Amino acid sequence: MSGPTRVMRWGGRWGSCAALLLCVAELPSAAAEPPPATGVIQGSVWTQGPTPLAGVDVKVIDATGRMVASVVSDNDGRFLVASLTAGTYRVMAALAGFETTTQSVVITDEGAAVITIDLPIARFADTIDVVGETTAVSNGRIFIRSDKHLFCVK
Repeated sequence: MSGPTRVMRWGGRWGSCAALLLCVAELPSAAAEPPPATGVIQGSVWTQGPTPLAGVDVKVIDATGRMVASVVSDNDGRFLVASLTAGTYRVMAALAGFETTTQSVVITDEGAAVITIDLPIARFADTIDVVGETTAVSNGRIFIRSDKHLFCVK
């Protein structure tokens, strides 16, 4: 047989067998792929009742402690996180001047999980540190001031 006939013969009967084997070999890998993630968290961030908070840093953390999404709330305090697999997540919201808040949410494939997060205003510290320079120079004298006089005591 000549060269071109062999190629044609290989492409004919053996080519069909090879194509069938390749298709069968690809089936397990296609079946092993996880379904596309369709879970959604739709939320809003507020403080003291009716006040929405814009610019809140919202992080979504999965059950293993890995951060899977990070978004920022819009001007109306709303945020949206999509493409999550079903499971339990922690949603952590933080903004300067407010206490960081964490809320648990369960994602299913049957619709968006809707949550509302209330961020309390942060508390003030109990102490105040005053930092500055002194302008008075002391040479061992004590100054006493009354309503009308200034006395220097050695």
